[in-house]
Amino acid sequence: MKVGIIADLASDDMRAYAEAWAVQKVLKEFGITPIAVTHEIENTEEVNQEASEEKIEEKKGFKAKLKGLFGTKEKAAPAVKKREISEFAKARFVICNGTKEVGHEKGIWQNMDHYIVTDPRMKEELEKEEHFYHPLYQVKNAAMLINQKIYHELARKPELAKDYMLVDVKNLDNKTKHFIEHMATERGLAIVEKRTNPSIGKAVAQYQERDIEGYIGYIRYASCVVTDTYITTVMAFLHEKDFVSLVHNEEAEEIKEVLSLVKLSDHMVDPSVDAKKETSYLIQNKGEFRTAVKTARGEIKKSLGMELKLEQFNLYVDCPTNILRSECCGCSACKEVCPTNAIEMVADQEGFLYPVVDKDKCIDCKLCAKQCVKRDNPQTISYEKSYPKILCAMNNNEEERMNSSSGGVFPVLADYAINVMHGYVVGVRYDENMNAVADIADNMEDVKAFYGAKYVKSDFSHVFPKIKELLSEGKFVLYSGLPCEAAGLKAYLRKPYDNLFVTEILCHASPSPKVFKKYLEYLNKKFKSEVVDFNFRDKSEGWIAEHNSLKITFKNKKVIKVNARKNNYYRCFAKDYIARPACGQCSFVYKNRVGDITMGDFWGIRHTDPSMYDDKGTSIIMVNTKKGDEVFGAVADRFNYKESDLQTAFKYNHKKPIVIKDARDEFFKKLDKAPINDLLESYNDLAKK
Repeated sequence: MKVGIIADLASDDMRAYAEAWAVQKVLKEFGITPIAVTHEIENTEEVNQEASEEKIEEKKGFKAKLKGLFGTKEKAAPAVKKREISEFAKARFVICNGTKEVGHEKGIWQNMDHYIVTDPRMKEELEKEEHFYHPLYQVKNAAMLINQKIYHELARKPELAKDYMLVDVKNLDNKTKHFIEHMATERGLAIVEKRTNPSIGKAVAQYQERDIEGYIGYIRYASCVVTDTYITTVMAFLHEKDFVSLVHNEEAEEIKEVLSLVKLSDHMVDPSVDAKKETSYLIQNKGEFRTAVKTARGEIKKSLGMELKLEQFNLYVDCPTNILRSECCGCSACKEVCPTNAIEMVADQEGFLYPVVDKDKCIDCKLCAKQCVKRDNPQTISYEKSYPKILCAMNNNEEERMNSSSGGVFPVLADYAINVMHGYVVGVRYDENMNAVADIADNMEDVKAFYGAKYVKSDFSHVFPKIKELLSEGKFVLYSGLPCEAAGLKAYLRKPYDNLFVTEILCHASPSPKVFKKYLEYLNKKFKSEVVDFNFRDKSEGWIAEHNSLKITFKNKKVIKVNARKNNYYRCFAKDYIARPACGQCSFVYKNRVGDITMGDFWGIRHTDPSMYDDKGTSIIMVNTKKGDEVFGAVADRFNYKESDLQTAFKYNHKKPIVIKDARDEFFKKLDKAPINDLLESYNDLAKK
């Protein structure tokens, strides 16, 4: 794995070196030797200096005129010192130069699998401009990744016999100066300061910019530390020094956040208010502090390891369910059942949603773990005698069947829910941005948006509580979705409802919303109009895979149709290159059903029963419960159907989960680097046939 650490290694800022070195140390623990990509961060002070130099040039022009009159001899302007990579960086990193210029010829810096940045200013600068650093990940509080003993590898012992206070203060006003002098006098300490900072005037020693060894050495042997910088605050508490952080620097918010993290908020002081305050500032509760640092360090390492997809870190979801990421189907039951709203579903680099817990909100009730459908709560049906019943069916209404992906079962069940039971239907539609989202309809016109398969993982955030509210009011609700999502709903509800009717589809796999979004963006650009509808299963040329079309409608009314199985996106879906990892461990295949009724394509029906095949769509219906039997009995006259059996129904449908191939992981590594259609086409084995 190739990892780049982006840092300004020509900087005078100790933070750039300390954080880059800490990240490198941890990456080497992981078995990775990173490349340091030196990328200059815009320095406000240098910008101001350039402005001053422009003013000097203006004055020089005026002096030139005077020179002709009075013979004044003009002094030569001092040469501008070129910023060079520090000797410390050259000695301790494998370095390559980055660039700010898009279109710069391809170099080693563009060939990384991951890019890491530590300084929020660097991240902000990179995000302001178009750049090649993808994927870019910020390691927050990176200096905390290693402990003081490891930093001591760098420390050079000061040649100073006196006890001293280290001062690293950028903003030195009179009140701050008085505060520092008062603190030094009170303790009988000499003062050591950074050479380039405003001078207090009483320093017995100064350390140089870029001299990271001298800086760490002065921190290590200091009696106490006063600073208004983030990096020296972190170094002070890592070395367990008596220290004060002043609030008047632009880094104050970042300092406040990190001190809160390690339970040391009382070390942040306003010198204008606390100038004469008794200044002990010892770390009072070292046990609590050390635990906080250890916990924070572990979380930073874990987050970095998960970002790099290292096996030892990427195994488990960041949630008390404590299941493998490769198991998590993203059903959101854990999120919705949490009593403190401590869990959010967050998209990873591949675009799939996973639970992430806010540890400050979590009360460790373990309800999420109890309801997780991938632990001991799968929600699969225990069949009663004579179930499941297997049918092959075709909707008698040909228009409804042609507008459906298979045999037209869903429109009939939806009509029953709304017009017979006066209830509601839950399904998936495209929103105004072409995201696949779950929604609730109370009329058949709105239900039409749910027709047809959407081969992309849908977002059903906040739908479960709405369903529960309707059920609690006694309303009939027909739920239609993937089996893992249906299991999530039942787990969230935590009890059966007689007025809930669950239907599930025979699912192949759930493709990445990120891949689908990128493909839509490609189409929008290529055809110079926005996609407003995407029909994966247009049957105007036929239903079976060889004849099925993919129909795309644009805002400008343009419509394109292509053979679905040869389309780049569709083929990558069918070959499992863009599937969620958990689809490889699906719990809901073959007889492991969740719904009262299961429906899907009756593939192979033209071979097993040609009388039920006309290339317009034939469905499998699995009736799994008595409730399913009752509902199908109420609408059976709207179908042409026959009884079948499991062996016949699954002869051409998969009985096992898909296989997650190595090529699938390779695809996602390239996702943010290659043009999407080129990438999809490179995995389409039928592209040129």
